[in-house]
Amino acid sequence: MSSSRADQRPLKRQTRILPAPIAPSSSSAPDIKPTVTGPVLDDNQTLPKRPRIGVVVACDRCRLKKIRCDGGRPTCTACSRKGFSECHYEEPSAKNPNAGYLVEGIRLLLSMSPSQATAALLAVGDMERDVEIIAALQGMASSPTRQTAYITGPSSGFARFLERKHPISYPIQEPMSPREPRNSVIQLTAPGSTIYQDSESTPMDLVEAREEETESHANVSRIADVSSKSQHDPTKLDGLNIRRWTNVAVSDHFAARAIFLYLETDHQLLFPFNRKLFVEALLSPGSNPYCSPCLVNALMYWCCQKLAFVDQEAVAKADLFRREAEKILNTDSKQLTALNMAAEVFLCLGNLLQGKDDTTVSHLANAAAIGVNMCLFGVPEDIGWATLSRLTPEEIQASMYPTWGAFNWIVLMSLFYKQQGIIYPDHPPVMPIPHSVLGPLDQTEDLQNQTIGTGYEKAEQVPEQGIVFTSLCRFWRIMHEVAAVYHENRPTFVQGPMSLQFAEFKYRELLAWADDFPPSLCRSEENPESMIILRLWLHSAILEIFHPFLRNEITLESKQRLRTFSAANATPDDAYNASIQQLKQLILVSNSYTTSRYNIIWQTALLYAANGMLRSRDEDRLEYFLICIYSFRRMRHCFRITVSIAQAILATAMQQGVISGTLASMIIADLRARAPDGQEPGERPTHAPLIADLDSVMTDPAGMSVVQLAGELDDSYWINRYTGLFNEASQSVEPKPLSSISEVTG
Repeated sequence: MSSSRADQRPLKRQTRILPAPIAPSSSSAPDIKPTVTGPVLDDNQTLPKRPRIGVVVACDRCRLKKIRCDGGRPTCTACSRKGFSECHYEEPSAKNPNAGYLVEGIRLLLSMSPSQATAALLAVGDMERDVEIIAALQGMASSPTRQTAYITGPSSGFARFLERKHPISYPIQEPMSPREPRNSVIQLTAPGSTIYQDSESTPMDLVEAREEETESHANVSRIADVSSKSQHDPTKLDGLNIRRWTNVAVSDHFAARAIFLYLETDHQLLFPFNRKLFVEALLSPGSNPYCSPCLVNALMYWCCQKLAFVDQEAVAKADLFRREAEKILNTDSKQLTALNMAAEVFLCLGNLLQGKDDTTVSHLANAAAIGVNMCLFGVPEDIGWATLSRLTPEEIQASMYPTWGAFNWIVLMSLFYKQQGIIYPDHPPVMPIPHSVLGPLDQTEDLQNQTIGTGYEKAEQVPEQGIVFTSLCRFWRIMHEVAAVYHENRPTFVQGPMSLQFAEFKYRELLAWADDFPPSLCRSEENPESMIILRLWLHSAILEIFHPFLRNEITLESKQRLRTFSAANATPDDAYNASIQQLKQLILVSNSYTTSRYNIIWQTALLYAANGMLRSRDEDRLEYFLICIYSFRRMRHCFRITVSIAQAILATAMQQGVISGTLASMIIADLRARAPDGQEPGERPTHAPLIADLDSVMTDPAGMSVVQLAGELDDSYWINRYTGLFNEASQSVEPKPLSSISEVTG
């Protein structure tokens, strides 16, 4: 009974529903009228609905609480009851009448790629009318030709994926006018060029009217930009007494200017010695472990080549310093020191770019042998750490920079220049990577457990050049294994043939390395040239990694995709093309630096970009190919080898049918007319161990060298002149060969 009673109880929080009243019957019920408090209605009438208050806009307080508002001014009834003295109303006129345009504009921008959206925003930045802005955005979103008028850069899905996931390695490219690369060609070829004077049909005619050069030759012949942007005071070398270090008759001012020019350019990338300690030792009397006559003479050999850009007398002085350095090395051949290793690096670099003697490889081999024999690199880690623990703090300071500088240069020569016949180190250095100018060492215990650089740097902030070199050391440590695996005649520590999985793993390592860049290394307009070269080397390395796997009729692996990337079209070809697009813009940026005219360290990227243009299908490939050719040519006053490199690349383009024989003939005539002083127009270097044709280097490395291809250019030139063979052969090559710049610039 109790349970049934409980079931009959009304539920809490529910209103009991009363039964409807029964209408009284006229016959059975007394004439009783119900009591009604409201108006009396007839049987056919219903109660009217409560009228809705006509409020256009509720006050902000009522709207927020979602309560009824009568719209009273200055205070609505609800707010007045709560004690508020005034209400705030959003007037209809305050709303954006063009909100629809804003939504449509955002929709159009979201439909574009990030680089296209950036270019579109810049294009409509000066427009004021909403209708014009929307019309312009609609045209850019729907018309491919309209987009290319504002955009240059990768368009593949994988490139956009890389821009999103790895913006440091693949920043969204700045919008560029299609005329910009053409203007760069004009500036590179304009001053005193016989290519425009001695032929009836010239590339300048095909590029439209000749434009005035933006910089006068007199302004170019100064290195003021280096001094003005320098963080160091050049007067610190005023006390130099060069006669203490060399028997070559040069003034102290000449030597100070040459060394300062090197310290402000190449040193930030090579770092074969500690800058501060070297300068202090250079200016101080007495012997010390941070400077030696051999190193000074080898350094001056390299510095004089760079100084030839502004002082032609430096060319003759350079060879005198080389002989002096080699004489000292031959006398002290049994002395294994880090300074001698650094001197060998400078001699290798100088001989390589002069291309007049065959000792380039021997100096590189000597540097590698010194490092291995001193157990600085190329030995197992346990041996390396045992050697390091026996060094004094001063010896560690004197050896750290030469060790990493020599190791980096050996890997660079083996990877990019495909050098054979050297002792390639099996292992990277165990020496900690230096961060900056070193101060006194307090202790050397437990070196192996220290963080890289900890205990070797001062408390102050690491300067930019130290950050760049630190990143480069890690970069070459990654690429060390690539050079060992990709090129034969190496003491291999990685068993098995090249595989796409290995290439993808190294690609991932490079992307992770770049993702860890400090903010100062991120791309910006204020970047010094050393940071631009660092990026040029990065994308050149990516091209080297994926080059064996590019799509062709023979390679089967080229059809495979990169499995660790979620992008659907992640293939070696897409990764290669994405880096080519980055290289193209970086080369334009690098050419804007005056130092690019005498800083040849970045020329590796020119070789890779030129080879990339030979297989490219981009409409601007000819312009960028010519930029690479003439970027080499304008360094001819400093480095004799650059003209031969340009000729070798040109020969490769002719043989592959990429450019017509007519255009090639005009460029050949111009290159020969601009031969360096003291070099005959047809003279070629006796030895230049550089590879020009990267497509065929795996099958015929000797035949693809600069000297071999530069020699074949003569044969190709005369054959085409009398038979037109290359003009006919090039017509059957796809894509269509470019015989004029007007085909791409219109």
